[in-house]
Amino acid sequence: MTQLPRRDLRLIYTLLNGSRDPEVPRLQDELRRMIAERAGEQERGAKVFEIRLPLYIPRTLVKGKRAGKVVKDSLAPTMNVYSEMEPWAKEALREALDFRILAETPKWPKASLQGSERKRAVRVTRYSSAMPDEITVDVLGGKAIIDRLVQAEILAGDHASKLAREARWESAPPLHGSLLVEVFELLPPG
Repeated sequence: MTQLPRRDLRLIYTLLNGSRDPEVPRLQDELRRMIAERAGEQERGAKVFEIRLPLYIPRTLVKGKRAGKVVKDSLAPTMNVYSEMEPWAKEALREALDFRILAETPKWPKASLQGSERKRAVRVTRYSSAMPDEITVDVLGGKAIIDRLVQAEILAGDHASKLAREARWESAPPLHGSLLVEVFELLPPG
């Protein structure tokens, strides 16, 4: 059993997030194991679903004074951006995410909970050129996609009793950002 307190293990994990060293993923996996050992948390099992979203998609305006202008719509808005979105923009985001989830589900035959309420784990990794102020699933842009995964019955809910969350940030070149969302089964304790 590790001697470091869970708080210190989490701090080390967070400090490794921006590193480009090829050993970092192995170290982070080891730290995750140590954190779970200290907390008595369930460990992740098999991956049952994965989706990678571009941070933005281009859209050409077709009406009004700005017709013909290309704008960027966010597919993975940070919490600040999401909270300021107009209702029509949130609805458009939901439709775009539902379409992408539907396109990915045939690749993942074990994704559907098929009515089960079992808890799963989700890991959200934001790849961007700017490090966010805080590294949590919702702040990184996971709020909207998690809500839609619940609607698609890939997740049982977004409450802690139904979902174990892990947030990560990794550096990416400008204009090459994405959001990777991975869903895992949880192994039985013990």
